[in-house]
Amino acid sequence: MAAADPPTAPKPWHARPARHRRPPTTHPSAAGQGHLRHDAQDRPDHRDQPRGRTRLRRRPPPGRARPPRDPHRARPRRARAADPQLRQEGHAVTTLPLDLADRASIDAAADRLTRECGHLDVLVNNAGTMPDFGTLSALDADTDQVRAAMEVSLLGTWALTQALLPLLTAAPVARIVNVSSLCAQQIAAGLDLGAPLRSPAHSMAKYTLNALTAVLGRALADTRILVNAVDPGNIATHPERGDDDNDRSAAESALDIVWAATLGPDGPTGGLFRHGRPVA
Repeated sequence: MAAADPPTAPKPWHARPARHRRPPTTHPSAAGQGHLRHDAQDRPDHRDQPRGRTRLRRRPPPGRARPPRDPHRARPRRARAADPQLRQEGHAVTTLPLDLADRASIDAAADRLTRECGHLDVLVNNAGTMPDFGTLSALDADTDQVRAAMEVSLLGTWALTQALLPLLTAAPVARIVNVSSLCAQQIAAGLDLGAPLRSPAHSMAKYTLNALTAVLGRALADTRILVNAVDPGNIATHPERGDDDNDRSAAESALDIVWAATLGPDGPTGGLFRHGRPVA
């Protein structure tokens, strides 16, 4: 009997053929949805930070790309599905419909927050889309897909931040956290992901989001608002490609977001961070 071949290490996700990828991992998410949370004593008690806070977290869209004409359609039922668990943990939760492509929807959300809360302590810009996962070069990019990705990751984030700035300013201290992506480092630092430019629409949108973060950090330098971008790494919530054995869980990745949302008054601003460390 011939000896069995020794086991081989699994290929990284960008080198794995589609037929060998794991089945999609289902997870509750909804593009254009926000969870409004009124939390008490859930973060470190910095001297100039209140114990009770209001934060708006934009839920990410399902990873599988939608048609470019409507990449961030609201799905209220999916967003509301997480409400019972959050309430069971002691949080007061309100699901807030939000269409990032519609300025009227953004203004309506800001008006509602003004009426019901009066201030906003933390804004986590977590919505995103990857409409071109299979595209491997900027030369093959579909500009409609690029436009759709920019609408969500860059323009939607920009418009929402502008609309909520009075509420953020009204808080004793406030934090803005923009969720970036490792893909942006293909452009910023020449990171090799096995292609000339993997997912160019998504990568360019996240790259420009990092630039927006730096610009906002400088613009808000004289305020009590800190704004940073966080790269959460590879997370085990990828319907596009399946999950790898070394992917981080959503709970583990969320710790980096919490870190940026709870920075003290002397914390950094305008930077990109991974695991609490600056990304060059």
